[in-house]
Amino acid sequence: MVSSTIVASFLEFLRSINIRQRDVARMLGCSEAQVSRLRSGDRSLPLEDFRGLLRRLCREHPTQRAQLAEAAVTPVPGLRGAQ
Repeated sequence: MVSSTIVASFLEFLRSINIRQRDVARMLGCSEAQVSRLRSGDRSLPLEDFRGLLRRLCREHPTQRAQLAEAAVTPVPGLRGAQ
């Protein structure tokens, strides 16, 4: 499992760059409600699901690849959920 803090921070980062919760849910194959629980820190993700999400995001948003990769491994300061 990926730390719920990292997952929550990453999802907040996605929101900050205007990637919609609906799109994240589609990429993960889950509901928007599940993404909300992930964002709040109530749930975490298996590592393979997190990797798959990051791969899909990098393919769909290649100009933001470096930002995505950094946000995936380090809580982003100033975003809710970042410690």
